[in-house]
Amino acid sequence: MRNRMITMMSVGLALCTSRGLLADEAQNQAEAPEPSSFWQARVYALGDSALKEGAASYATSHVALELGHRQWRLGLERQFFAWRSAAAFVEETGGRDPWSFFNRVKVGFSHQYRPSARWMVEMLAGGALGFEEEASDSLTGYLGGYGLCRLNPRLFVLAGVFYSRHQKIETDFDLVPILGVAWNPGEKRGFSAQLGLPETQARWHFTERTRLVLDLNTLGGGVTRLANDSPVRERGYVELSNASLTLRLETRLGDDLDVSLGIGHSVHREMNIYDKDGGNRRSVDIERGPSIEIACRKPF
Repeated sequence: MRNRMITMMSVGLALCTSRGLLADEAQNQAEAPEPSSFWQARVYALGDSALKEGAASYATSHVALELGHRQWRLGLERQFFAWRSAAAFVEETGGRDPWSFFNRVKVGFSHQYRPSARWMVEMLAGGALGFEEEASDSLTGYLGGYGLCRLNPRLFVLAGVFYSRHQKIETDFDLVPILGVAWNPGEKRGFSAQLGLPETQARWHFTERTRLVLDLNTLGGGVTRLANDSPVRERGYVELSNASLTLRLETRLGDDLDVSLGIGHSVHREMNIYDKDGGNRRSVDIERGPSIEIACRKPF
């Protein structure tokens, strides 16, 4: 059940935060920057991993683009799959690859309110379409909010609630808490950290432009609607859950281009398959594997 909670939280929280939810908002409260528009691109690849039921395995890669303007976010993503021994997949596919790619389109809106110098409140809303070919019956909607409090110049805490709902797939947790704490989030030198869901980080700032980040991220996954003629389940659904530990080097090039390079390893992976009505669930554990990532972000 914890894996389902992580998956559904990821849909909304990943939309409204292009980096870390707690650390960035704490830093924003400390520095009060002007809102800006930005683009962000990310490429992520996960090595070949076997399904623990059956003999099939696959490697996957993601290409994602996010655009932001003030409170709005638009995200576009395609995930590619390269299969080995696809005929041994956990469901009969007639010798075909179960699927070759997934698409995801996300739209999010957030609004901040600062009742005092110590407090900041933010409301989140939006939705995502996850589909292989046809986008019908693939919507997940979400709504949430949280409050951020600065206890002292170094320590921030966050608490709130988050509600999400897929139009076909019933979740174990529709309403979940948001909790976190951050230490030194606005610092440009030395150590800073955040602890909570959906992300835990430890950061060491070498300079104002370069830092090393150890990141435990539980945002991987989502529900995808399969094609009408899917060899797995026609018009069915696949839910992929992934939690990973990543070591990432982040630096700023020039005046405003942020670039990051990371290597990591998944700590949990799971696949759930559903019929077109959201029933007949089948769960399959997936072997953990190494990953690499590169990302860049620039305001405009």
